[in-house]
Amino acid sequence: MSAGLMFWPVFMLFHRRWSPRARRLFIVFLVTLGFLASFATFAFGPWQAAEFPVMLIPLLLITNLVSLFVSSLVCKASQIVPLPRSIRWIGITLATIVFLPLGYARFILDWQGQPTCHKVLMVTFQEWMNDHKTKAFPNENGVGRDSLNELGQDYSDRELWQRYGYVAGLREDDPGDLVLMYVNCPTRWIWHGVAQTIFTKKAWIIVPVDFVHPTMERKITRPGECSETVSIDEFRKRLGRTIDFVRQNQRPNWEMVVAEQTKFLDSIEPDN
Repeated sequence: MSAGLMFWPVFMLFHRRWSPRARRLFIVFLVTLGFLASFATFAFGPWQAAEFPVMLIPLLLITNLVSLFVSSLVCKASQIVPLPRSIRWIGITLATIVFLPLGYARFILDWQGQPTCHKVLMVTFQEWMNDHKTKAFPNENGVGRDSLNELGQDYSDRELWQRYGYVAGLREDDPGDLVLMYVNCPTRWIWHGVAQTIFTKKAWIIVPVDFVHPTMERKITRPGECSETVSIDEFRKRLGRTIDFVRQNQRPNWEMVVAEQTKFLDSIEPDN
C-alpha cells in the first residue's frame, strides 16, 4: 500500500551502480507501479461480490500521496536526488496517480443501469406485508408503478424506480424463482456498490420472489445482492413463466398484469 517507500531497499542496493538519471527513472517507475498494483487489487479483488466500501478509493489515493511525500523527504535528507529534480519527478508521478484513477472511473467503468440496494428493498416489502397482515406483495390495480408506490412515499416518483419493472399479483409463498422485479434494461452491474468495467458483458438483473434467500435449494448461476444476473434468453423464459403463473392462478387484476408485462417483453430488442 505504501507505494512511495517500497523502492528504498532496492534503491540502496543499486544506487552506486546507476547513473543519477537512471535512479530517478527507477524511483518513478517503482512508485507508480506500487500505486497501480494497489489500485488494481482494489478494482479486481474478491470484494467485487461483497459489500466493500467504495469510498476506500479516496483513502487509497491519500495513502499513496502521503507515501510519496515521505519518500521525497527521505531522498532529500540522504542527498541522493537533488531537490529541484526530485520535485519534478514527484510532480509527474503525482499527476499520474491523480489522473489515472479519474480516467479509469470515467472511461473504463460503466455507470449506467445502476440497481438499488435489494436488501433494503427486501426488508421494505417484508415490513409492508407485516403491516398489512398479508402474504401478498403490493398490487394496486395490477399496475407495477402504482403497486410500488404502495410501499410509501420514499418509493414514489423516484428516478431510480424508472429503471425497474414490477410484477404485481405475486405472494411470498409462491415459487421462489418467479420474477418479482427486474432492472428494465441490460446492465453490467451485479450489485449496487461496485461498478463493472466496459469489458464485462451486459446481462439482466432479476429480483425473484425468494430474494435468493440462503435457505433456498435451487441453484443460482450468477447471484447478486438478493438478486440474480441472467442472460436475455433466461430473462425472457423466467418472466414469461411468471406471467403464465399469474394468469393461470387468476391473481387479482391479472389481466392488467399480463398486458403490462407482455408489452414489455415484446418491446425488448433481440440484440439485448
